[in-house]
Amino acid sequence: MRSQCMDYNCGWRWQYVRNEGWEEYWGCDQYCAGDYWACDRYCYNGRMETCGGECLGWSNQWREDCTDPCLDRGETRTVCDGSNTCQGGYSWDNCANNGTNSCRGGCVPLPCNSVAPSVPFLVSPKNNANVSGTSATLNLVVDSYGTPCAGGNTNQITIYVNQCDALTPATTLWKTTASTSEVYTGAGGKGYCWSAEATNGVTTSARSATERWIFLPGGQPWWQVSGGGVMAIGGISSKVNSGKTLIKDSPAVLVAGGTIDLNGQKASSTDWQANDPTAISTKLNYRYDYWEAKSRVLATVRPASLSTELNSQDQLLGGSVENGVSYFLVTGNLNINIPLALGDQKIVILADGDVTIRNNINFTDNTGLFALLAKGDITIDSQVGTDTGTGADPDTLPAHLEGIFLAGRNFNSGTGSKQLRIEGPVIGMSSVNFGRQLNSAWPNEYVVFRPDIILNLPKQLLRQNHLWREARP
Repeated sequence: MRSQCMDYNCGWRWQYVRNEGWEEYWGCDQYCAGDYWACDRYCYNGRMETCGGECLGWSNQWREDCTDPCLDRGETRTVCDGSNTCQGGYSWDNCANNGTNSCRGGCVPLPCNSVAPSVPFLVSPKNNANVSGTSATLNLVVDSYGTPCAGGNTNQITIYVNQCDALTPATTLWKTTASTSEVYTGAGGKGYCWSAEATNGVTTSARSATERWIFLPGGQPWWQVSGGGVMAIGGISSKVNSGKTLIKDSPAVLVAGGTIDLNGQKASSTDWQANDPTAISTKLNYRYDYWEAKSRVLATVRPASLSTELNSQDQLLGGSVENGVSYFLVTGNLNINIPLALGDQKIVILADGDVTIRNNINFTDNTGLFALLAKGDITIDSQVGTDTGTGADPDTLPAHLEGIFLAGRNFNSGTGSKQLRIEGPVIGMSSVNFGRQLNSAWPNEYVVFRPDIILNLPKQLLRQNHLWREARP
């Protein structure tokens, strides 16, 4: 029996009573001297007949129990962590002495949609896809929208789309929709980056990784030059991509004796064009062709004989050397089957037939040189170049071929989908044919003007008796 219990801390207090709600009562704490137990006496609204109480140990003066689902408040979604600590905003009052568990006011169920939706999966267009036309259906999948609400989720997709020349994060909001299939319309020859995120009205998923597709420019490949001009006795045609120029980074002149077709785009930043059959002298046909160049070489040098199959760079050691330049002559067709890394070597090759280039040709800028002059065609194998997939800024690509390339008939860049970068003059006395099919916002073939190559040409390859004539702008 507990004895010598004394009241202390008496005053008006509040207590939640089952089926009655919050009630004010006069209560006192008690100190029981006999066994050091603390007791709680309380009376509701002065109704002393309910006074009394069970003594509780000091260590459990405030008893918490999360096993009751707050049924006295009509709640059914109590969530606890298993250690008598309420989660998600739940809080509990001390337990009444009648053995029931009472919830402190504001027992709110854990909100629905507390779990975020899954990150959307971009189904199509596939990353790096080439899309015909100018419309693409953007399809995506959201595996889960999180914890369902009793009244249903507010599920939506937010789609971001940027026009982009390379894969970059999509940050421009395009559309918020409940549909996982939407049609986007753009421009031919342009690349587009897209990503998406999902929301259930309360929480939002992380944004998906960005993917990219390209609208094909009407199936028309195009080529571009940088730093120098373009000249043709006949016509010039390049299906230049929208917003680009045929000549990049230079206000150079485009001169043609025939039709100029640039797909409605400018020739350069200044758009200087000379479309005049009389603008180019026909004397070029015999003052700068293969036979004229060969005759000037043979006048001072006896070139060393070179095999029709170039399979080792050692075949270019020695030769007939004049002023640091090694000269070689091929009596027939020539196949260059290996990569040439010439460094500081200066090589001139004359071929009395056709030439096929099956690998890269490079040398050290300003000190090395490679000059190839062919009586017939010069053709680049489709394996020469960089496989960029949907294309890349050609200024970021390495030089695949360096030198001066003069074909007595046709210069052919070859077919295939690899981007090709040539540094140095490209000359076809009959035609220059660019035939790669990348269908990209970037050029398929890219020719860069290299002043050091011109400056390092031996005098035998420099044009004599320069022709001076003003070209009509």
